[in-house]
Amino acid sequence: MLFAALGKNPIAALSVYFIDPLTDSYSLQEIAVKATPLVMIAIGLSLCYLANVWNIGAEGQFLIGAVAGSWLAVKTQGTDAGAWVLPAMLVLGALAARSTRSSRRSARCASVPVRSSPA
Repeated sequence: MLFAALGKNPIAALSVYFIDPLTDSYSLQEIAVKATPLVMIAIGLSLCYLANVWNIGAEGQFLIGAVAGSWLAVKTQGTDAGAWVLPAMLVLGALAARSTRSSRRSARCASVPVRSSPA
């Protein structure tokens, strides 16, 4: 309705938003780049759910882990750092994300065990 009120063709606008990104290979790559972190977060949350633990801070943990891993990449750029950098980035990111989880747990706001109701 908004596009029609502005005098634009609503069908053409919907095509630009929903059809055009699926017709170009570059757009498909960008969709994959944007969707990959969300899929990783969803998988992690589903594993927490299967373990009967609620985790409400997955996006923040993801961002802190990415910042920590990127910090190591920036600090070792231009040096003769070997193949150890990528595994070290992964470990550093995981430790940083883990540290945010444990600090929130102490504040009792993130990981709460799910209790099943008596039947």
